[in-house]
Amino acid sequence: MRATSLPGVAFAGQGVRPEVVLESLRRHGAHPLVPALLDALRAPTLEALDLTDTRVVQPAIYVAGLAAAEARFGPAAEVPLVAGHSLGELAALAYAGVVGAEDGLRLALARGRLCQAVQRKRPGAMAAVVGLEPVAVEWLRRQVVAERPGVLEIAAVNGQRQVVLSGDRASVALAVARVADTAARAVELPIGGAFHSPLMIGALPGWRAALRAATFSPCRTRVVSCVDAEQHDDPADLRELLAKALMLPVRWADTVETVRRLGVCELWDAGPGTVPRAPGRRGHAAAVSAVGGGESLPARESDHLLS
Repeated sequence: MRATSLPGVAFAGQGVRPEVVLESLRRHGAHPLVPALLDALRAPTLEALDLTDTRVVQPAIYVAGLAAAEARFGPAAEVPLVAGHSLGELAALAYAGVVGAEDGLRLALARGRLCQAVQRKRPGAMAAVVGLEPVAVEWLRRQVVAERPGVLEIAAVNGQRQVVLSGDRASVALAVARVADTAARAVELPIGGAFHSPLMIGALPGWRAALRAATFSPCRTRVVSCVDAEQHDDPADLRELLAKALMLPVRWADTVETVRRLGVCELWDAGPGTVPRAPGRRGHAAAVSAVGGGESLPARESDHLLS
């Protein structure tokens, strides 16, 4: 890869306000994936999209993020690396050339359908805990499970004081109540499902089948996976990581640290919404900073979080 002064590119996941996604799609309406999205969802206009529906919002976020990156850097720009937060990994792989843009859209559509079906059978929820370090959240999680046996897992570590929990609705509600007894706060996320938890197991067979049907090619730029926070270039490895990402937690803080370790000190946020601003680890110099940004609407806490 040629030397470049461009930043890396980061792609956001679900949990974005509908109006933010809609504004991004409007802004990039000339991108060929936008009419393809409308056609696939049988929607006459962008305004007709139900962006509270998992089956709709997942492919919409994929299209919005990829279109923003291509508008900023072009479809074949040699940015130093890409990373995606949860669902954002699909757009990251498309931008890196691992999957074709149309294949990526088909995968996003399949992911949304499969996850919506799981939510109907085994309803779940997610909540962001802000103000507690990961060890403290894990301690709280274990107490909740001991008090009320159920499914409650750490779904993402976005930073030293921003952790996401995922599980059945009653367990998540109890965790939110327990956080209220501390100096921290918990924000239930507007996401239809317990992503990155065992409740997603029902979607896994269909998701693996969809991934097998898609062509995965060698990447044209470095890819850092949020599943294991490592750089990968083997298409088979990236396919498997996408499969496992449904149930494994998002290691975003570690991913940002890996980006920094690879010598990339800036990430351009393709949006929509924003990716979490994970700080660098203690003892290290500067954290990776987000520059640019795909969207202009003001972000709220729930815009920073996943799935």
